[in-house]
Amino acid sequence: MVKSERPRRILLDLAVTLDGFIEGHKGEVDWCIMDPDMDFKSY
Repeated sequence: MVKSERPRRILLDLAVTLDGFIEGHKGEVDWCIMDPDMDFKSY
C-alpha cells in the first residue's frame, strides 16, 4: 500500500440477538422486524 492512500473503511450492519442468533437453519430471519426502508434483502 502506498503511504498516501487511506485504508478502506468496512461497515457491517448485522441483525443479531443477544445470544448470537442470526438466522435459522434454512436462512429464515422471521424473528427480525423487517423495516422496508432498510432494504435488508438487497445485500
